[in-house]
Amino acid sequence: MKSLSVILGPPLLCVAMLGGITYEKSTHVKPPDLAGYHRRVKESIEKMEFTIGDKENGIWVGQDIPPTPAAVRLLRPNKILSRRYTDTLNQDRFSHRVCDVLIVHCGDSRDMVGHYPENCYPNGGETMIDKRDRDWQIDGTTITGREYTFERFSRGQAIHRIVYNFLVVPQVGIRRDIKDLNLAAEDYQRRYFGAAQFQFVFQADEGDLPREKRDQIFKTLMGSNMGVLTALNDVKLK
Repeated sequence: MKSLSVILGPPLLCVAMLGGITYEKSTHVKPPDLAGYHRRVKESIEKMEFTIGDKENGIWVGQDIPPTPAAVRLLRPNKILSRRYTDTLNQDRFSHRVCDVLIVHCGDSRDMVGHYPENCYPNGGETMIDKRDRDWQIDGTTITGREYTFERFSRGQAIHRIVYNFLVVPQVGIRRDIKDLNLAAEDYQRRYFGAAQFQFVFQADEGDLPREKRDQIFKTLMGSNMGVLTALNDVKLK
């Protein structure tokens, strides 16, 4: 006759294993756990002021540009800010003192996969003619990103669009490469933290707005909104 321990051993082992699996699943991050964090990120992006700068760096006044319905459907953003800033101190229409700012935060990092300049602008009919890694220093923070130059033709005239782009992956930090975001999207624990993408877009040729001027504009606009980066990296559950 089999002993009681032999008879009950396998069922008890199964119960213990199921209990362990249940507990392990209970520790997984779920979308409701991050509702408060996503709300704080959304609020921090919404705080970006419409008027930024000073007499030295220009007084930049923003005007919201509604995102396309297609972009909203694809990205399913927690918050998307699309705004054009114009230097109101400079009235010379040939100086191109304009910068379009796009900030997108997705509550699920999988929704951001594939949506970055190297894909989106060529899909819109523009050709990427230059790409280079850039590091910008703002208030002691290093922003690692990329500078892209795209080209399109209108009535036989080449028109250039220059894009400063960087990503923020919560608990990872500022990143220049979409690969880091893709890794977060593949991780079932991190994907619900979401991800953010920042674009500063200049409609200008190199000769009209040289790199040092663009860098100064970028630092002026981004420097007034570093709180967004703090909110993105301050992940707190519930």
